[in-house]
Amino acid sequence: MLQKFAGLRELSLDDDKYGFNVAMLRQLSAMTSLNALTVTITNLDPSCLQPLRDNFPLLRRLKLKGHLDHLVKLILACCLPLLHALTLEVKDRETPENLAPRLTPLSQHSDLAKSLTHIRLHLFSGTVARRVQNLAHYLEPLLSFSKLEHCDLDFSTAAPSICDNDLIRLGDAWPNLQHLNVRGQAKVYDENTYGWYHRHHSAHAAAHGNTPDILHPTVLGLTELARRCPTLRYVHLVTLNADARQGTLPQRGAASRAQAVPAHPSLRELLFECVGNASTAARRCALVERLDAAFPGLDVSRSKAECAYPNLRPEWRRIMLLLRALRYRRDPKNLGPNAHRRAAAAAKFAASRKSLAGVDKALSDAEDGDSDREWDFDSDEDDDDEDEDGGSYLSGSESSREDWESDH
Repeated sequence: MLQKFAGLRELSLDDDKYGFNVAMLRQLSAMTSLNALTVTITNLDPSCLQPLRDNFPLLRRLKLKGHLDHLVKLILACCLPLLHALTLEVKDRETPENLAPRLTPLSQHSDLAKSLTHIRLHLFSGTVARRVQNLAHYLEPLLSFSKLEHCDLDFSTAAPSICDNDLIRLGDAWPNLQHLNVRGQAKVYDENTYGWYHRHHSAHAAAHGNTPDILHPTVLGLTELARRCPTLRYVHLVTLNADARQGTLPQRGAASRAQAVPAHPSLRELLFECVGNASTAARRCALVERLDAAFPGLDVSRSKAECAYPNLRPEWRRIMLLLRALRYRRDPKNLGPNAHRRAAAAAKFAASRKSLAGVDKALSDAEDGDSDREWDFDSDEDDDDEDEDGGSYLSGSESSREDWESDH
């Protein structure tokens, strides 16, 4: 049947009902025009897979869904000389703690090492009971793909620990990295409240008092990653630790490196679901000043979606509002020509405070005030800047980011 579509460029068999099997795989592999393929694997017997020679000559995008061991064996059976984008949606009960040994065979695929630039890994099930291993441990087999530019990881339950040293290892392994996205359930410890709180994406959960066993990156780790990846433009991680003293890099060595390394203007967007140890104004302001110095290219005018609602990433929202005010104070043009007019008015209001700490206090006071006017800092003289529809200065659609498919 498939042989009738010899000129087919894209094909999706994204349903169990298609009964994908070895015979179908052989037919597909011979389609010389196929450029993109999506397949759900449920009943494929890995023991029946034999290496296919000279197959998928033009395939550039491959998306596989199913048991990870089956997906890996299918990939190893194919040549894939031009594949540059690989998506694996793992639907099995194995825990992420076993991820590294199961991915290890992929590092032995000679063609992938030469061509792969984009990888997306989505774990739909499984938990990490005690995250004693960090992110680099889970991704160890993927570090051999030195041409990687785009890495998207989704731990549907609990994300692993991510420390500064992890970011250094990723930067050393992937010098061409442009986009790093790690999602999952956050588990954050704040030494001022002596408790953990969970957040899956932006959802709140109960707090639990305990000793933290999970590491989070600091600004020092981010700067080391950016130094190693000069074209890095987007980073989305679960949590940022506002206290650099709790990072895994030696403070004295890190400080000397920070002084010797120039700013990193290529990084345009940063996003965190949570910010740990940011419950005091002093730490928030110190974090903002470090971000401002290290990443002058951060586009604060594109942060409306991250800051649109008080309960959505509240700590990071506060950090971005402070950074916006700091840059407006330095130069009103820093908001950019396309910034929302009410955003400019709010930043102008915040910049009227004598210090960054004063801006932070104004934000705290607004949180405690009228909920209908929450985070709305327009003074009377700025009413002319209000939109005709009266919308909030933080309203707006999601900042335009490149979709996974548009990258190819």
